Amino acid sequence: MNAGSFLSMLDAAALLRAAAFALAGGIGGALYFSAVWRSARALAAGARMTSLLAPALSRFILLGLMLALAAWQGAAPLLATAAGILFGRAIVMRRAREAAP
Repeated sequence: MNAGSFLSMLDAAALLRAAAFALAGGIGGALYFSAVWRSARALAAGARMTSLLAPALSRFILLGLMLALAAWQGAAPLLATAAGILFGRAIVMRRAREAAP
C-alpha cells in the first residue's frame, strides 16, 4: 500500500462514519459499565445473585450485538466502537471512583 492509496481511504465520509461508531461505542460502553456498577452495588448491598443474572446476560448480549454490527461494517468501525467503549468505561470508572467512600 502506498501513501496515495492510504490517503484516499481517509475521505470525509469514512471519518464521519468512524466518529459515529466511536460515539455509539462511547454511549454503549458508558451504559454497559454503569449497569455493571449498579449491579455491583446491589450485590454488595445484599441482592440475590439470581435477580442480577438476567440484567447481566442482557447487557452482555447487547454489547456483543453492537460489536458484531460494527465488525460487519469493517475494521475501522469495529476499532472505533471498541475505542468508544473504552472511553465510556474510563468515564464511568472515574465517576465510580469519586462516588466510592
